[in-house]
Amino acid sequence: QYYSFTTLSTVGFGDIHPHTNFERFLMIWIFLVGLIIFTFISSKFLTVIDKYDYVTSDNEDSENLSKFFGLITKFNNNRQWSEDKIDKIEDYFMYYWENDHLAFLHNESDQRFFDELPEDIRIEIFSGFIFRQFVMTFRRLFELAKNREYMHSYFKWTDPPYQKFMIAIMRQLEPRRTEEGETI
Repeated sequence: QYYSFTTLSTVGFGDIHPHTNFERFLMIWIFLVGLIIFTFISSKFLTVIDKYDYVTSDNEDSENLSKFFGLITKFNNNRQWSEDKIDKIEDYFMYYWENDHLAFLHNESDQRFFDELPEDIRIEIFSGFIFRQFVMTFRRLFELAKNREYMHSYFKWTDPPYQKFMIAIMRQLEPRRTEEGETI
């Protein structure tokens, strides 16, 4: 067993090695502790890399927007847009990128993965997680009468037709920011 643990931990056999069974047993535990520490440090390092990728992905969108402005300037006989117009466009896209609840469905493979989830999980993701605030804020607006004869007979999230209807609506929602006094 000592040789298998030595090989798995990639320590190597070396010139100095344990001679008794107790020393071998002790070295096996030292190897395992070393592997655990190495695994912990590696996972922390990978977490840092993932966070860096997440932070730079926002900058990637901003870079593409700057390239777009450069391209527009080039095709506009090198006439610059006003700073005010550029700031408005940048503010719009920054708001959109920060508040787009459906960003996870923009990629075709991600959308296919989401559509393959069981229906009850998809419903919970939409109603209880992504659009929870929307559902709570506008629940009165989406109260649809089941039977006009009964005053308090409404469709609820437990009704399959209502679930499909609400998810179809939510899949079309996009963040919009309006100025004060602006009419949509």
